Order: sequence, then C-alpha cells, then structure tokens
Amino acid sequence: MIAQSMPATPRLRALFREGLGCGLASSPSTDMLRNALGEALFAAWQFETVRDARPVLPEGLVKVHAFVEAHYFEPLDLARLAAVWGVTPPHLVASFRRHFGTTPMRHVWNVRTQAAIRMILRTDMPLATIAELCGYGSPFHLSRLVRRMTGHSPRGLRQRGTHQPGSVEAGHGLRTRNNALPDSAEDQSHDP
Repeated sequence: MIAQSMPATPRLRALFREGLGCGLASSPSTDMLRNALGEALFAAWQFETVRDARPVLPEGLVKVHAFVEAHYFEPLDLARLAAVWGVTPPHLVASFRRHFGTTPMRHVWNVRTQAAIRMILRTDMPLATIAELCGYGSPFHLSRLVRRMTGHSPRGLRQRGTHQPGSVEAGHGLRTRNNALPDSAEDQSHDP
C-alpha cells in the first residue's frame, strides 16, 4: 500500500488515511472535504520537506559566530577568526558567504554596530566611549557605520529614541535597515 511505503511523518500518514476514508462517493461536501484534505496533505508535505532541507551549520562555523558575539569588542581579523575553527581565512570567508550571505568581517562590523546602537539608545555615554567599548578605532568610524545601518547619525538616534539622560535603561531600540550593513561596503579587517 502507498501509505505504508511512502516515507512520511505521522501527520502526513493521518491526512492520507483521512483522504482514503472519504471513499469514492461523490457529493459536493465529500468533494470539498477531499480537496481540503489534499491541500492540507500537500501543505504539510511541503512544510516538512523544507524543514528537513534546511542546511545544518558546520560546528566550526557556529563556534566562529559565537566567538564574534562574545568578543566583538576585541581586535578581530580573518586570521584570528579562522583559527577559532581551525581553517584557512579563504575557507572561512567562503563558508560564511554560503551559510550567512555575508563575510566574517562584515558580520563583525554588524555585531559591533548593533551593540553600539543599543548603547547609544540606552545610555548617555559619549560616542567616543561607545566607539572604544565596541571595538571601533574612532567615533567617526562608528558614526559612519551607524548612519549606514540606520540612516541616522548617533545624535539623531538619541534624539529619536526614548533615551533619558542619566538612564542606563531606555526605549525599545530602533529598527535598522535589514539589521546589517550593506555588502557594498569594504570587507576588509580594517575600517569598512
């Protein structure tokens, strides 16, 4: 029997059995039920196929991603990131592009910029302090990347946000453009 031989989850098998249980009789309500079950079966199959087809990230890539999240404020370059996984820098760049759609250094700058935006919105620290805490070489560099990501200057973010001077906790943040810097910016370990 097809239901026993096709590789399917219990959900798919149950929908298939319900469809077979409708029998061959033809009436408007039975036809509607059969059509609805057929559509549900197809949707469930599609969902489960896509879910199973999601690529699994290599363990080393997960390590690098977590390392960046934990060490974004430190000096980072491709060689150091590749050493976390134990691969060459070109291999790391290719894997990052394949799985995340960006390069490792672009990811570093995105993480740094997002951390800086949170600090801008939630604290009254000077921009120079935030730049230093987030791994930027200068407040100008930070300002440039914040503007590129959000469309606003750091000062504009503070004015638009719900930050209260002297407060460490503030607002709910600000949506950034795709939460990432555009790939058109430089992709080197130096200032993008």
